Amino acid sequence: ISINKNKIVCGWNDYRGSPGYVTVGCTYSQDAGTTWGDNLFPARGLMADSNQGDPVIDFGNGDTVFFVFISFNTGSFTGDLGFCKSFDGGKTWTTPMNLTNTPSDLDDKPWMSVYGDTIFIAWDVYSSGYGVYLIKSTNGGNTFSSRVFLTSSGMAPIPRKARGDTVYVVWTYDYPQNPSYDYGIWLKKSQDGGNSFTSQRHVADFNYQSILPWRDYVLPSFDVDRNNGYLYVVYHSADPSYTNFDVYFTRSQDGGLSFSPPQRLNIITQGNQFFPSVSVDDSGYVHVVWYDTRKGTDSLELYYRVSKDFGQNFSNEIKVTDRARKPYRSNFIGDYIEVCAKNYIIGTDFCHSDVSYTSDDIWFARLKRDKVPPSVSIIFPNGGEILYTGDTVDVKFNLYDNSGISFIYFFYSLDGGNSFIKIDSISHFDTLYKWIVPDTTSNSALFRVDVRDYVWNFSFDESDTIFSIIKTEVREKFVEKKKDL
Repeated sequence: ISINKNKIVCGWNDYRGSPGYVTVGCTYSQDAGTTWGDNLFPARGLMADSNQGDPVIDFGNGDTVFFVFISFNTGSFTGDLGFCKSFDGGKTWTTPMNLTNTPSDLDDKPWMSVYGDTIFIAWDVYSSGYGVYLIKSTNGGNTFSSRVFLTSSGMAPIPRKARGDTVYVVWTYDYPQNPSYDYGIWLKKSQDGGNSFTSQRHVADFNYQSILPWRDYVLPSFDVDRNNGYLYVVYHSADPSYTNFDVYFTRSQDGGLSFSPPQRLNIITQGNQFFPSVSVDDSGYVHVVWYDTRKGTDSLELYYRVSKDFGQNFSNEIKVTDRARKPYRSNFIGDYIEVCAKNYIIGTDFCHSDVSYTSDDIWFARLKRDKVPPSVSIIFPNGGEILYTGDTVDVKFNLYDNSGISFIYFFYSLDGGNSFIKIDSISHFDTLYKWIVPDTTSNSALFRVDVRDYVWNFSFDESDTIFSIIKTEVREKFVEKKKDL
């Protein structure tokens, strides 16, 4: 999936031809995903091999869209990379061209990233010349460079461009750095626009053996924040006993020299969480989606989390799908899904069965930015109260937002609002907070609640008027004097 302003294009594997035949399909939207155009098949019957798959689609400048895929022969286990263009936002396509022309090899698992007229395509090769390679075009796909060799092991590489001439490629199924794991994820970096690369750096290790009824390869997703240079990688990994998959997240803040210890993203560990995808928007927010079977293997759903502090913390899980569905195909639902976050639209495309359970279809979900800030109003303490140090009081407030609350922050002031002290924050919806009154005295105290929703809107409320905080010993003296009277 790729987004450019209000225009969106999506690509998929399509089996609606003769039995055993698969090609690549695509469609387009010009109203931010509200309506969609025809199903198109740019490569059906136009490449030398009998099947097509692994579609990757991306916008260039304006309405120009690029499409790369594999064209392969299942009998000889050979195939090439196909490539075509659209100049009208995905409505029509040029005749595909063969990018690799390697009759004895299988060119597999390509990924493409486009930046204006500059295109990077990385893929892995089986048979002779096995390895991972990269090509690039600087003229909108009219010509491509000679292929650059990256590694003799691994598969499913993803190229991304950072600032200036920095280019990264991440791949999977290489050797693990930690021998207690099965496989490793690795990265190479170029500082001359993809012409040459440094030695590879370790990203993360994972455990893998097939657990699900469908093919469940670990194909990481990778994106780069082009403003600050941070790198983000998500992937799924089995537990040591190979009973379940979980989704993991890691980041690099030093240009790929080192990565943070992987953190599990799925809060619920029941079932399997797999095929995660990550996308960074122009504001630096990190969006992740994944498949989820927490309700059972026959109940496939999609979940989402977002980080607004560069991957340090993530929101609660949001369920993307409106219902759980059992995949129609018994052994293959694709090898990946994708989320794309651009122009205040967060969109994802994924495989789900149709309502009547007669086929697997491609679905689209959108989280469009809500520009209305949350509504928050403090009920207690809201002015005039007397609170005593050490007591636990229930801070009460009303709260509402169309998009859902991601973070709530709590503050108090002792000087009538000239300065505030942060108490705590929570990452779930609530309208009550238990506050231990601080050991201090003030006749000009205020309480404040700051709120952020899932789509970056912010608002806050303070106590309408001041309240008082009295130290415990002062309270005790007051009680004793009252008894004497």
